[in-house]
Amino acid sequence: MGENSNKVPGPNVAEAVAIFLAGLRESVKEAVAEAVRDERRAFVEAEPELARRLGEINAKVNITVPEAALLLGCSDSHLYKLIKEAERGVSKRPIPYLDVGGVKVLPREQLLEWARPR
Repeated sequence: MGENSNKVPGPNVAEAVAIFLAGLRESVKEAVAEAVRDERRAFVEAEPELARRLGEINAKVNITVPEAALLLGCSDSHLYKLIKEAERGVSKRPIPYLDVGGVKVLPREQLLEWARPR
């Protein structure tokens, strides 16, 4: 074993590695952002009506059950079932909803957070 095998890289090497990693991180972020833009553009071109509708839904604070079903990719009846369970207090993770004069609406941001895998 040579005398140099236990040496810790000097500050210049560590600094160069840090700069390299920061640049790499930024390049990856830019590549991912471009891929997302390309995917979004392709979706809008393939399904313009659906993209328009989802844009309208995502602009709202509270959404209807049919809008939530479209956003989450499930049926209206499934969401109504989850709301009933939340009303009765039998759900371990109740779906967030509001009762506005007898009409059930869902706070969009809370719903999306609720729907995220844990």
